[in-house]
Amino acid sequence: MNEQWIVFHYRLLTRDGSLIDETEVDAPLCISLEESGFPAALVRCLRDLSPGDEVSVDLPTEIAYGPYDPDKIQRIDWMNEPPVDLPAAGEMILFEMPSGEEVPGRLASIAEDGHVMIDFNHPLAGYDLVFYLQMISCP
Repeated sequence: MNEQWIVFHYRLLTRDGSLIDETEVDAPLCISLEESGFPAALVRCLRDLSPGDEVSVDLPTEIAYGPYDPDKIQRIDWMNEPPVDLPAAGEMILFEMPSGEEVPGRLASIAEDGHVMIDFNHPLAGYDLVFYLQMISCP
């Protein structure tokens, strides 16, 4: 399968209207659909668009990034984990798994005893999302 690259503008909001992210007027997003990291339902929609199309796509939690899962919060003894420098709470950290795969986690909290709570949920897990899309170019 050939990689499909597309160029588009978007606005991403929660269903209640809170803005999460958007492209700048002079800086559309150029991505490979195969490696976008977008939910499958959004990728299917993007594949069907033609240059000039403007659509909104509602993605309920279940088909967006899934529900928030409290079991994906892990307690880690940071003093036994490299690097020793502790990032600030809220920052994303990459963890290397035994398989070599890198998995992102958000530093949720820091305890005085050197333990940290890492949240491995996707940052948009638990949200109903609305994408407003304007296709600029696609093959």
